[in-house]
Amino acid sequence: MIQIRILNGNNARLRALLGDLAAHVEMKRGDAMLTCETEEQLMVGRAIFEKLLTTGGYTAFSVQEGTGESEMVKELDKATYPLIVIVGPNAGG
Repeated sequence: MIQIRILNGNNARLRALLGDLAAHVEMKRGDAMLTCETEEQLMVGRAIFEKLLTTGGYTAFSVQEGTGESEMVKELDKATYPLIVIVGPNAGG
C-alpha cells in the first residue's frame, strides 16, 4: 500500500491540473490524499504522480512515517517508503 499526500494549498488549481484524475483524490482544505491498495489504484496514482511532476512543477518525497526520514523521488515505483508527499510549487509574494 502506498499513500500519496499532496500539499498544494489550492484545490481548485489541483482539480484543473488533474482533470478527470481529480475524482480519485480526496481533497480537504489545501491537502489531498490518495491511497493505492490495488493495481488499478496504483495505476491512477502513477498517472497523478507523473502529471504533477511533469506539468505541475511539483516535487515528490518518499517519507518514512514515525522517523520522518525522507528522500526525493522522481518515479513512484522507486519510492523507498510507503508514504509519498508531493509538494506544490512555491509562489513568490
